Amino acid sequence: TPISIIRAIEKKDLDIIRKWNFNEEIRRFLPPSLPVNEEEQIKWFENLQKDSSKKKFIIENKLTQQPVGMLGLMKIDHQNQQAEIGWTIGEISLQKKGIATDALKVLSKTKVK
Repeated sequence: TPISIIRAIEKKDLDIIRKWNFNEEIRRFLPPSLPVNEEEQIKWFENLQKDSSKKKFIIENKLTQQPVGMLGLMKIDHQNQQAEIGWTIGEISLQKKGIATDALKVLSKTKVK
């Protein structure tokens, strides 16, 4: 039984995403070009909504419905049904608990448009 659910990122998620992105334990694994302030992050979010080559999801704990991380598809090739996958478990205490693996299983059963 899945322990995670995934859903599209919403504007209300930007604060928690920013918190995760600026955590030094997480940031060292992320690209250096991340949005650095709230204004840039809103622009990133708006551009994400228009970009068919990327999809970003929030990973939530199925029981508490609390966001625990992000899952992303990048360089989506719709014709060949291929993409690169990345994830971040933003809540440090929940890393290495199988959440990302579980979220990837959920994603594999989800039709992404």
